[in-house]
Amino acid sequence: MSGLDIKKFKKILQKYDISIIEYYNIDKKCAIIKAFINSICEFIIIYIPSKIRFEIDVQNCYEIVELSENSDNDDYSNSSKIPNMQKIDEEKSVSKYEELTRKYKTNISLDGSDEPITRKIKRQINRLKIPFSSLEYDIGISNGKFL
Repeated sequence: MSGLDIKKFKKILQKYDISIIEYYNIDKKCAIIKAFINSICEFIIIYIPSKIRFEIDVQNCYEIVELSENSDNDDYSNSSKIPNMQKIDEEKSVSKYEELTRKYKTNISLDGSDEPITRKIKRQINRLKIPFSSLEYDIGISNGKFL
């Protein structure tokens, strides 16, 4: 199967008032697109399956560097000290987005200590898996240069 036709894809996104913000590539092929839904002022992360990835040469394109899974981790998922975080139950929420935003608005700090940044990120991602584990879809997290 050939790569995605990016011109057609951009036209489809524009039809729904969605603007592409950034491209992320793996092995010089576009794997993820970060876009902005103008009508509701929200970001969306679009994953491009490996079978239809395409080469791209634009300024707002960044290389994805995968973090090693084999880090010494004293995180929540590998200890008995599980934080007091409930799983998200989207069926019980009337105003899902606003309720979840208030309920899970907890700072996740990557600052301080001499711990390597990759280890901090891995630990915090494992922490986020707890409340989101019961959802039927995947979530993407973007903060600065981290995705």
